[in-house]
Amino acid sequence: MRKTIPFALLFFLFQVRVFAQLSLPFFDDFARYNNRLDATKWLPQSSVYVNDRFSNNPVSKNIVTFNGFLADGKINASSSQSIVEVDTLTSRPINLSNRSAADSVYLSFFLQTGGIGNNPGSNASFKVEFKTNTGVWEQAFQRSGTPTQAALPNFTPFFVRISDPKFFHANFQFRFRSTGRTSLVRDTWNLDYVLLNSGRQKNNALMVDDVALIQPLNSILKRYSAMPAHQFIGHVATELNDSLYTVLKNLSGQPRADSLLALVQVGNNAPVRFDNSIVAINPFPATYLYSATPTAAPFSSVSGAVNIKSIIVVENNEASLATQYNDTITRITPLQNYYAYDDGSAESVVSVQQGVTGQIAHKFTVNKADMVEALTFYLPKVQNQKGTFVNFRIWDEVNGNPAPSPRFNYGFSVPDISRLDTFITIPVNPPVSVSSSFYVGWSSSNQYFFSVGLDRNESSRGNARFLIAGNSWQNYSNIDGAIMLRPVMNNNIVGISENQQAKPNVQVYPNPATAVVNIKGNFDAVRLLTLTGQLVLEKAGMAAETQLQTSHLKPGMYLLQVVNKNRIQTHKLIIQPN
Repeated sequence: MRKTIPFALLFFLFQVRVFAQLSLPFFDDFARYNNRLDATKWLPQSSVYVNDRFSNNPVSKNIVTFNGFLADGKINASSSQSIVEVDTLTSRPINLSNRSAADSVYLSFFLQTGGIGNNPGSNASFKVEFKTNTGVWEQAFQRSGTPTQAALPNFTPFFVRISDPKFFHANFQFRFRSTGRTSLVRDTWNLDYVLLNSGRQKNNALMVDDVALIQPLNSILKRYSAMPAHQFIGHVATELNDSLYTVLKNLSGQPRADSLLALVQVGNNAPVRFDNSIVAINPFPATYLYSATPTAAPFSSVSGAVNIKSIIVVENNEASLATQYNDTITRITPLQNYYAYDDGSAESVVSVQQGVTGQIAHKFTVNKADMVEALTFYLPKVQNQKGTFVNFRIWDEVNGNPAPSPRFNYGFSVPDISRLDTFITIPVNPPVSVSSSFYVGWSSSNQYFFSVGLDRNESSRGNARFLIAGNSWQNYSNIDGAIMLRPVMNNNIVGISENQQAKPNVQVYPNPATAVVNIKGNFDAVRLLTLTGQLVLEKAGMAAETQLQTSHLKPGMYLLQVVNKNRIQTHKLIIQPN
């Protein structure tokens, strides 16, 4: 009789085969995948953040960040000012049973403090630990924050020798651990270019032959990171950036001469090359700033919404496959229906000072007459509290500043924190017509912060304004990044926009109401607020119809918000005396 192998056992055997025991050399520069670890080398469920955003002058194109950001790039909602265990990165088992102290086995890595985050404080630490043959983790290296130990503004190599016999076993592992505060980017450590091998010299932390691209590409657009396709078409020459650039670093001890290609891909079309250059670069740690001028020709086929992929490739003959992942770098530039200065990643937040009545405004300029049909903004969990009330606004430009009176005003209340760390869209109904420069932003007058995401790798400097009550508008000159607030345009379509047609048909009745009000339609939460933004009633959970009891409320005007996924509709509701 033939026996069937249970599925669970097959799955286990598959995992054992896929994640086979590792052998030397162990190398990872985190360039193979964007925003995730190589699962063949590292244990899963680590909260470290693989990214190209947090470092300055990295060793290779991606790094691993240890701070208050989670593995998905979102800010830790349970942020703390206390010193706690923050992040751990653990290798898979490595067979060292056939090695000994005589083999000169070293673990090397490059470490940077801060980057675009903050330097770790004196109570923060970064540790390396080795696993013994009895399964016990022992500390092999520790670095403290400032001022206990000096900051590391540049990536600095460190070497940890493995010489004790208790580490030379078949299931050796190493791990990196950080302690500190999880509040935003308070205590930031950046890790890159990890190499464990035998037969090494302490002063050589690099692979033998490697040239790497290390800097994210800039936007192929001159003014924005994204813009509506209909505003781009017909204005290609003026909207294209003067140059597309990145930085090349020689990680070998010999001078190199390599060919660099610059390409652009429009939608699903084949990539088009617009530059091919031979560059010479000196031995490590030499860098080379490579730039190429985009041409308008590849964009002649753009007729509607599309994404543009910019690509830089180093053509070389490096022997190791492991070092070839850092030879290509790309960037997506959306030509959709919205303007943006940000790239979609929030490294920090921007807000009006707590307890201060103020406004923040963001400038945009159209090439032809258009209409704003919605506002989209990134709302993080950090520094936001449920029920905080603000007004989103659209202004015309007058003398370089927002006009005295807004064209559009929309009351918004922060939803449940579980719904945050995402882009929220509010409709502009009816759409607001614009023909040149205009501003979008918000006003706040609460005892709590209201924060919007800030992308610290792009810039909206010169286009942001702020106003504190009783003063005049000022240039937000010290803003360190791009505010993640985006106007959605409808190509000057008069009447009901596509955005509005897509909204759920929600009925609110009776209005005026006395004892009860019924809400019917497609939604997953409803909230009732006073005109000053105070939350009065809320019902959450998927529903097609619900009823709010209003007999206990004071007569007057209220705001009823209907939430459907990330869209929020606001209705004015009058409650009359019983």
